Amino acid sequence: MKKIRRRREGMTLVELIVSLALLSILMVMVVGVVSPAAKTFARMQQLQFAQLVLDNVEDEIKSQLQDAAGNIKIYNVSNGGNLVSAPGSDSGAVLEYVNTESYVVLMSADGCEETTLMQSGQVMGTESAASGRLLLRYYWQKAAGSETEAYKYNYKEGGKLVARAAQQVFADKYYMGSYLKLTFSFPNGVGEKDEADYINVHAELYRDAGRSELLASEDFIADLRYKATRIDDVTAIEE
Repeated sequence: MKKIRRRREGMTLVELIVSLALLSILMVMVVGVVSPAAKTFARMQQLQFAQLVLDNVEDEIKSQLQDAAGNIKIYNVSNGGNLVSAPGSDSGAVLEYVNTESYVVLMSADGCEETTLMQSGQVMGTESAASGRLLLRYYWQKAAGSETEAYKYNYKEGGKLVARAAQQVFADKYYMGSYLKLTFSFPNGVGEKDEADYINVHAELYRDAGRSELLASEDFIADLRYKATRIDDVTAIEE
């Protein structure tokens, strides 16, 4: 009687080890190809997000400066430095202007220490902002003269920072983990008491709060609907 041979099923230990080794080699090759591609995609996506943030910042700054209707000044200070008795400059991180409602407006991305918000002599609260965020602060003019005469406003009272109002234009999450830096400058040839039709803006976006790892940058011109007169006189004072 013929003996029936049964078909062997499964794998031997040696075959299993060889298969796993081949699979491991294949996975290493796949990861070696996919990982750089994934990093490149992530970087491109981050750059796209950064450009979107800068585009919206540009639109907001242009919109705000449509209301500049008086004197305009640039401070060459860093890290939200003290503006009391500071003169104007050709370029810097803080832009000051009078808007159509006769408020003095400070625009910057350098943040501010705790500031007391006051209206009609009454304390309405406090506001502080970290650097890397577009910030607007509003002040009453203490004295208004001619179009070419420097106004004054209380930047400090009793050693404390004060303002009528303060506004962080975008929420922290809007920046998607990045940090903004702004540099404003007057057009070439615009000196003190000259009229300016626009302001040059250099906007940068950084990966880190220390603003040392540049992610993207943008240069643009913010047109002024009304001609504004450049002043370099002292405007921010302390009482």
